[in-house]
Amino acid sequence: MTTTNDYIQDRRKLVALLRQKGTLQDRLWCQAFLDVPRHVFVPKFTLLDAAENLVTIDRRQPEEWLAAVYSDDALVTSHDESGIACSSSTQPFVMAVMLEVLQARSGMRVLEIGTGTGYNTALLSYALGAQNVTSVEIDSAVSRAAKTALVSLDFRPEIIVGDGLQGFPANAPYDRIIATCSTRKVPQSWLEQTADNGVIVVNLGFGIIALSMTTERVASGQFHPEVAAFIEARPADGRAGLPFGELIRIVNQEPETVSQGDNPSLITTADFEFLLKLVIPGLSWYTRLDDLGNPERWGATDIDSGSWITLDHHGDMTTVSQGGARKLWPTIQTLYQSWLEAGKPSHDHYGLTIAPDGQHSLWLTNPDNVIYVLD
Repeated sequence: MTTTNDYIQDRRKLVALLRQKGTLQDRLWCQAFLDVPRHVFVPKFTLLDAAENLVTIDRRQPEEWLAAVYSDDALVTSHDESGIACSSSTQPFVMAVMLEVLQARSGMRVLEIGTGTGYNTALLSYALGAQNVTSVEIDSAVSRAAKTALVSLDFRPEIIVGDGLQGFPANAPYDRIIATCSTRKVPQSWLEQTADNGVIVVNLGFGIIALSMTTERVASGQFHPEVAAFIEARPADGRAGLPFGELIRIVNQEPETVSQGDNPSLITTADFEFLLKLVIPGLSWYTRLDDLGNPERWGATDIDSGSWITLDHHGDMTTVSQGGARKLWPTIQTLYQSWLEAGKPSHDHYGLTIAPDGQHSLWLTNPDNVIYVLD
């Protein structure tokens, strides 16, 4: 690569911060973060200001721009027509966690799903050799910008414009696959393109998991203690995600059924929300707080079925309203009760085993204790 000493002190401070937080224990990735500049890949991005308004930051505001670039923050670099973030530079801490659990070494062949800004691609190219890196990006404009930034540092990995959910079979098999986007399940194409004894690192729901592939073509692993919520992978035939305004509109429809129930604490319990997102991956939700900061409404919709649900609190009771083809409350209630009976396990007690036919089995504590087969 072409080395640059631009902002080297800022890079050192970022590396020191990441090490202080418990990542970058591997010298390979520590050196990569020191030597690969992030600022080359994020000339412009958006941030929320103090009034929660989106503002654009670029080199014309050098102090704000530089402080954000070498902070441990995700930087959104692209939005779709409805305002949903569709490309970003991932939070460096999360990047470091995923790169370390990838357990990659120089010479290994790696497939990256989601080139994005190209910063993660550059780190992979630095550590493994650019000739061993293939990266797939669905957005041609995003891909071009990333490639330009990579070439400016003399990195020339193979950059493909295409649907990352299909992988890139032409260069398979891969020793490692890493996804810089969220997926609902691990696509069959990735499993097929992973070499025996290879590793797939992916963000499922709110969890990071490294799945090891056996020679029997079974992939298995346990969720990492750190959580993350990546931008969802965009399928080639449409947009992922749901605008907040559309979510509000859906849950404010006239309910088909209304019932009363005990006040469930599930709506503010992160460990249960982790489980809920895995079981109903199309679910999007929000929580509205009262004047004292307490939850008074939890609203959600399943974008796959168009069904929706609201939980409105009134003292010790909750009014449950729902509508659509799929009645969500029975599934949520049953799942919540089983989580309580299991002792309210945190997300890193769960793991996943994927059979050769693609069946995803969610397990608790050990692979023999399967608790749910994901749809």
